[in-house]
Amino acid sequence: MRLSSVLLLCGLVAAVPALSTQSLSAQTTSAPNTGTTTASPAPQATGNSASTSQNSAPAAPLKLESLPPEPHTLTPAQIARLREQRILEATTQLARNEAAWGPARSTPGTSLDMVEAGRKSTPQGLQITYTFQVKGFKSTDNLRLIQWPLDENLKVLNTGLSLDGQGQLICPAITQGDCLSSMQPGDAVKFAATAARGEALRLAVFDDTTKQHAETTVIPFPLLYTGKSCQLEAMLGVKNAALVLLEGVGFPASKTIQIQAATNGENRAVSTTTSAKGQLLAAFMPVVANKTSGTTTLSYDGGPGCSPSLSFPWGEGSYHAVTQAEAATPQAAAPATKPTPAHSATLHKKH
Repeated sequence: MRLSSVLLLCGLVAAVPALSTQSLSAQTTSAPNTGTTTASPAPQATGNSASTSQNSAPAAPLKLESLPPEPHTLTPAQIARLREQRILEATTQLARNEAAWGPARSTPGTSLDMVEAGRKSTPQGLQITYTFQVKGFKSTDNLRLIQWPLDENLKVLNTGLSLDGQGQLICPAITQGDCLSSMQPGDAVKFAATAARGEALRLAVFDDTTKQHAETTVIPFPLLYTGKSCQLEAMLGVKNAALVLLEGVGFPASKTIQIQAATNGENRAVSTTTSAKGQLLAAFMPVVANKTSGTTTLSYDGGPGCSPSLSFPWGEGSYHAVTQAEAATPQAAAPATKPTPAHSATLHKKH
């Protein structure tokens, strides 16, 4: 897996090249057989040069706005459409990368499990601490721990790690990395984080060759509906919920279904095709025109046992980490580990 392939939605607009008019420069011509470059000669004045100098005002400089449009210059509308197309393409790729992250993409025979070691209330929200159990690597492997946070690129948390006899990720007494700068020899690696409702924590362990790795995804406070026959989960694709991933199981197999989305009084449908096992995977952008924030409710009428309904805020000010009081509510009580995605399910963006 190439670590540089990760895209961030928050930087999509900045990633699109600016399309601007190029500046004009004075033309030059090459003097024949001299190998030197000289400026084009100025046109010679006619008539009495002195009289011309006294009676004629200097010619007005040629202004950029007075030039005729370049035939290949994009119009503002074309530029806007191009930017929108590139953003949609990058958004779809981001959604695919986020949905794919997890055990299914790990090197065969490896695994990475996050074990909750404690919780405490902080001004930023309820902080959860994890340790790691790793399988499929040798105790002599030089390992590094990597995280993919929302709205950020991949970042290395620790290097020079190894495994103890029980498969726990530790910082060894002799290391080829930097873990001893913040840990004691033999200490278990700990990862502490706050999370919003529906936010996934994505982590991975790589060996020093990057040929072998294990990935995991944990959602501490899921946005989850569980019925008798189906389950639907919404995950933040970016912090402001401008992109949301939908995953579900127990839906009608190999069928195109419509999940209804009500946002600030506007009703739309998210169309997605389920896999042969009744799993669904879709990407949804809840933003509506002329609104900077709002609340979206997703629903599906599948009859008794499968009529999910999920609501979440999006836009400015919508992101906040779950607090200790909020964590006691039924919706946030049970942490969820993201299931293996349905590879035969299709990923759709909202039309």
